[in-house]
Amino acid sequence: MSILNNLLPGSWIKGKDSSDSAPAKEVNIKDKGWFAALHRFNDHVAQLVVFNSKILVFFMLVFFVYLLFASVTQEETFSIRQLNVHPSLEAKGYNSGFIAKKISYNIASLVNEVPDKLVAMFSSTEGTAKNEILYTRIMGKYLKKEIKIDFDVDVGGINLPLHDLTKTARGLLGVEDKTLDGDITVEDSLIIMTIGFNSKGINKSYQSKKYMYVPRDTINMIDVIDSMTFYAAKFVLKQYDPLVTLLIDYNPREEYSAKTIKWHTNIYTETERLHVLKEMYLNEKKDKELAIWAHAISGAFYSEKHTRHKENPEIISLAIHHFEKAVEMDASFIDIVGFDLANMYSKTEDDNNKNNVIKTYKKMIKSAPGNIQIHFLLLTIYSDQNNMDAYFKELEAAFQNGLYITEASMEWSIYTTFKNQAQFKALVKKYNEKNKPLY
Repeated sequence: MSILNNLLPGSWIKGKDSSDSAPAKEVNIKDKGWFAALHRFNDHVAQLVVFNSKILVFFMLVFFVYLLFASVTQEETFSIRQLNVHPSLEAKGYNSGFIAKKISYNIASLVNEVPDKLVAMFSSTEGTAKNEILYTRIMGKYLKKEIKIDFDVDVGGINLPLHDLTKTARGLLGVEDKTLDGDITVEDSLIIMTIGFNSKGINKSYQSKKYMYVPRDTINMIDVIDSMTFYAAKFVLKQYDPLVTLLIDYNPREEYSAKTIKWHTNIYTETERLHVLKEMYLNEKKDKELAIWAHAISGAFYSEKHTRHKENPEIISLAIHHFEKAVEMDASFIDIVGFDLANMYSKTEDDNNKNNVIKTYKKMIKSAPGNIQIHFLLLTIYSDQNNMDAYFKELEAAFQNGLYITEASMEWSIYTTFKNQAQFKALVKKYNEKNKPLY
């Protein structure tokens, strides 16, 4: 009504024109009807606007509650929240988002090294090339998880403190919170990063770690940030991913192989490493997959240690025990630890273990019939034993799985023992030409 009063002359509304002459009665009634309809339309529009505003606010609240519920209940490895960064660093572009992404990138880099390190640890016997089939097998075994970088949610221009509410809710519900918090401050010439996890909610104290650097003229700031975020990534993994953390210390690069020391002590000492592995395989009910890997890695650790302590038979027994346990828990792990298990069996004086070498290779062939390397190993054993029946049975199985003997390789020791036998010649005639590569 007030809007119309401002727009229309007051005397006209009362039924008078500007000359003070009274209008016709029917016109006055018509004008009043039009004004009432417009007034009612104005009220309806106002009510609709208020109703739509309430609906919008309601759905915004529902959406936020959904986000909060999802954040509290979701399965996650860990997440990185906004970090408090000193203004002098933010001014140079090293803000919270940049630091969080660098930490996430370094975590992903360490995780992505896992398959290659496991291949180097398990996939080949001494002096042989890596096995492509096994590489694929290991790649499928370790499932990489994406690291979340969480920030507060902006809904309708309002910054909702989702992280703080999530922490509070998880604390009240007793749900473990895996959110990385931290600060990067500058004090005098020091850049200090303090990071930590609040494991059960806002009422629990932080596990903090500080990394201090003194930037010099010869050091670029980005290099300092790279170093800090790399150590931060190690800290995160040490809290929540023992498998990846263990493998940070495993370095199979060639420059270390001459010393035969592939395990270093950047993260754990040897005693600490064995303790972590033990915790992993004793927690079979909580995480069976991790427990299997713990046994496999323990076997590899003792196997590598044997190369430096050959006089200690107990080390061989420990390696065999852990390799056997991994296969017992998951028969498919014979693909991963089979070569190393057979190698450890062969280094004992126990005759039963000599037979276990053959049994292990047969299990591996059953799992991967096309792996000609295993057929070669069995042919070598049967040739050394002068076991003709087993030899020709294995040779035919190898031919059936694609073996091709070149003219030059016919002089290899695995063939020379029996190559003049009629059965050998018959098998070569039956299969060899058929298996010849096309190129």
